[in-house]
Amino acid sequence: MNQSLPNDKMGMLQDGKTMVVGIDVTHPSPGSIDEAPSIAGVVASIDKRYAQWPASIRPQKSRQEMVDGLDQMIIERLELWRKHNGGKLPEKILVYRDGVSEGQYEAVLRDELPGFQKACEKLYGKMPQPKISIIIVGKRHHTRFYATSTEDCDSKGNTKNGTVVDRGVTMERGWDFFLQAHTCIQGTARPAHYVVIRDEIGLGADGLEQMVSYSCYVRAYFELADIHRLTTCATYLVALLKPFRFAPPPIMPISYASEGAATFRRILLRTLAALIPVESSTGLLRTGRFRVECILGCKIPCSTSRHGLAHDVADNVTRATE
Repeated sequence: MNQSLPNDKMGMLQDGKTMVVGIDVTHPSPGSIDEAPSIAGVVASIDKRYAQWPASIRPQKSRQEMVDGLDQMIIERLELWRKHNGGKLPEKILVYRDGVSEGQYEAVLRDELPGFQKACEKLYGKMPQPKISIIIVGKRHHTRFYATSTEDCDSKGNTKNGTVVDRGVTMERGWDFFLQAHTCIQGTARPAHYVVIRDEIGLGADGLEQMVSYSCYVRAYFELADIHRLTTCATYLVALLKPFRFAPPPIMPISYASEGAATFRRILLRTLAALIPVESSTGLLRTGRFRVECILGCKIPCSTSRHGLAHDVADNVTRATE
């Protein structure tokens, strides 16, 4: 069952006029072919309960971190919000972006923020545009914190869950904080690093930190709803699209976006493995190609290898979902 926060724990989200968005990109694992695509995942809340997170998933150029076609994915999320809120669009959009290094903060504002603005201009028209705030969430860092007294640590010697550090070791210029939302069962706990790179909403430091901390304890199902549109033989892929549930730290939208993109990659590879025999004879590849074309609902250019067919399928997924 989904879990939602009581109003007194939701902070700025309690008015029900803020759409929360999570964005992440997964990249091919080491040893993959050079043309293997990266997968971008975007999830967004649909109502004031923040307990459902449908996803938009797209393949893009291999190992590219900035999301291509973000405006179309945001339009999909805004339209679903409008459907669940009596035809109204959100007044505020709070974005959590994962997988971005410190040197790429400017790239997010330069390459991805215009995608939000373009989507909003198309749907809002002459209505007031929503206020957009963007928070980068970092997990790959070497910062650790240690309690100075036994009263302030847990049974493993780590700082207690809910610990926030927003001074002393944070940026001299900028707004960032560290939050350890979880209890580490083994080893030294690693906090998540949150960096606010754009704030139109007017987030307060204490209110934001408290809201983020509480949000890390929400569990919800996310749905790869848009993948259903990939297929004319829906029953095959629907069997693979069982709802996934998992622990949410560092924060729910980021986890769902990452898991959605990773799940899409697994589904794509599993589909190819099931449809295309290992033998590389032309006849078998042609048969496999026809079956994949039936699932995607589009024509796929000819390739001479199984890896080539996988790349062709990934290239055509975006066109199949438009």
